[in-house]
Amino acid sequence: MQKLDYKIRYKITEIPKNLIKLCKTHNIELSNNLVDAYKLNPDLFSNLLNYDFTTVSKMNIQDILYLNDHNKNKFDQLIKTHNYKPTSLLQYIDNLMTFEALDNFHSVVSELLDYCNMMSKISPKYEKYPKNFLTTHKIATRNYSRLIQKFIEEDFKKVIDIKLEHTYDNYKIVYPKTTQEIKDEAVQQNHCVASYIQNVIDGKTHIVFLRNKENIERSLVTLEIKNHKVVQARGKFNREVTKEEQTIINKYNEKLNKIYIKRKEEIAC
Repeated sequence: MQKLDYKIRYKITEIPKNLIKLCKTHNIELSNNLVDAYKLNPDLFSNLLNYDFTTVSKMNIQDILYLNDHNKNKFDQLIKTHNYKPTSLLQYIDNLMTFEALDNFHSVVSELLDYCNMMSKISPKYEKYPKNFLTTHKIATRNYSRLIQKFIEEDFKKVIDIKLEHTYDNYKIVYPKTTQEIKDEAVQQNHCVASYIQNVIDGKTHIVFLRNKENIERSLVTLEIKNHKVVQARGKFNREVTKEEQTIINKYNEKLNKIYIKRKEEIAC
């Protein structure tokens, strides 16, 4: 027998048959809010309730399907403001709860929304489904104040050195053209390269990006150049470079040395 909220204003003939079937299948009580919500997005109900998650419960799903629910509003914000797909978002939350031991569904939704609100203010290139969410969120929170900092772009443009760009085999080394590109790099790589922006403007260091020519927009390795050589090279989450990447960096250091010698000769003349 179907559970029915005694205050429901709908006649039984006004309630969609598919909703009645879903409620019977999943033992959900029919209510005004539920019917209202279903009529707005029937496909969402069917997709989410019929999908088998590992850790996310049917109760969690019901919570976000009801209208006028605080937690649903947060879930909706992730969809409407940050362009998540409902099923993909729930699959991601399910993975976080399963593999990162996050045991409170609504806390995960809140933390993810906090992460997206921060990162979207910094760069549109932030990772929406980071594999190591707890670490990524922690780094984002720590770096937020310096990532949101504004810089004078004209001062940055004065120090851009295109001659430091170079191509080796399948790799290309590019010099960022704006401070925002360095912030984008920090967001994609989940490290603190944005804290070097002022040093670049002050002429104390250079920041360049090592990219694969086949995917030039995707961050790979961030390089710091100081005293005419690469002094730091870090990938995502500050990972060490691979043997192949180090080979490219070694060749690049030879190039930097030639540039330095040439400039020294030009000054002497």
